[in-house]
Amino acid sequence: MRKTRAESQQKLVNSITQSENGAQEREPLWEDLRSYSTQMAGPWIVCGDFNSILNVGERIGGAVVTRAEMASMRDIVEYNQLQELKLNRAYYTWNNKHEASSKVYSKLDRNGPRQKRNVKKESIDLIKARDMYLAHKAKETWVKEGDSNTTFFHSTITRRRTRNRVFQIKDQHINLCCTPETVKLAFEQYYIELLGTSKQVKPIHCGVVSTCNCLSSEHKIILSATVTDEEIKQAMFSIDGTESPGPDGYGSQFLKDA
Repeated sequence: MRKTRAESQQKLVNSITQSENGAQEREPLWEDLRSYSTQMAGPWIVCGDFNSILNVGERIGGAVVTRAEMASMRDIVEYNQLQELKLNRAYYTWNNKHEASSKVYSKLDRNGPRQKRNVKKESIDLIKARDMYLAHKAKETWVKEGDSNTTFFHSTITRRRTRNRVFQIKDQHINLCCTPETVKLAFEQYYIELLGTSKQVKPIHCGVVSTCNCLSSEHKIILSATVTDEEIKQAMFSIDGTESPGPDGYGSQFLKDA
């Protein structure tokens, strides 16, 4: 990485990067940028080839982009409070020069001036909250690896729900069930035979039960006591915010924030 200075009314520091190809090889660059950030009191712009992308839309073709792949670059942008400088040039700055069927385009070059240090992070918090909500809705592990393309997220949720629907199934008599009613009936019949509907049980002998450990009067009072709002709140706040949502689609993190 090379640093240059432009003299004006205020010094502007321009850091030019040329990143390595491998993720491990890029770690020294990330460490340098974190270190330089603490030294920069005035305007600072970081530009060059980062060999990393920030969002899924910054690559076309090739392997599926994951959150883990973008994590380091996103951390650097957030840590240094860098903005994306819009330039009048091609969006994708690199391609593998292969044939059309296997061609890959990526946005690897960027220019990032730093925001003022007193800029608040509400927008970052909102993006994280939105990503968590969409991850709950989609229930996809790779969506947790996520991106910032809302259209992409919602289309993924729709595809997931479609894949989870059972349009046809063979019942226990190898008959093909194709309507919602017959599919439902096939499932019901399968589990009725598997679990049964009723079973003869032996009568309970109170004399035998009384010889076992039984609840004390104090325990009976505790179990029959009215549940307070504070107890409900404590139980809700003890649930991990990343747990799956309930039937209404809202997870525990949403209720905590509300």
